Amino acid sequence: MAIAKRLLEPDEIDKDLKDSHGRTPLSWAASFGQNDLVTLLLDSGQVDGNFKDREGLTPLSHAARQGHSVVVKLLLESGEVDVGLEDNEGRTPLLWASSRGRAEPVQLLLESGRANVNHKDRDGRTAISHAAQSGHATVVELLLGLDKVDAALADNMGRTPLSWAESNGHDIIANLLLKSGKSVAFSEG
Repeated sequence: MAIAKRLLEPDEIDKDLKDSHGRTPLSWAASFGQNDLVTLLLDSGQVDGNFKDREGLTPLSHAARQGHSVVVKLLLESGEVDVGLEDNEGRTPLLWASSRGRAEPVQLLLESGRANVNHKDRDGRTAISHAAQSGHATVVELLLGLDKVDAALADNMGRTPLSWAESNGHDIIANLLLKSGKSVAFSEG
């Protein structure tokens, strides 16, 4: 940590210097859950919390998809990040966390009040669609707990969260969707 502090001192060093992957020190720190380094970089006021790498991923997207809830919280509390920024596939941090079953980051993103729960990626998939397909019941429950989530939205192939759950043998999730009281549809596209 002492080396990182010294590197932040000179003004002439670019704190958002990219590597061959287009990632900055903040992106790498977020991706690996380095809480202290993320704090140090954010506190310096010299980094861009919304910087996108070659894949279009922001530090928040990296932290959310890897399940680093402390880093997600630090980034959200900094006020320096836009939770709705999309990567090259149209995925937001919420979609990444949902697709990977990262319940704590999902909860933090939802509690921020800034995440669009019905956002569609380039394939027309929403957070609940990704979670249903992958069998992440806890994430599906979190999303169903929101009045504004639309559990019947179909993707570009015409598939709904219910059809993804059913076709992948996720009976628990199918039951959660059916018993949620929300409008759900079964469509194979």
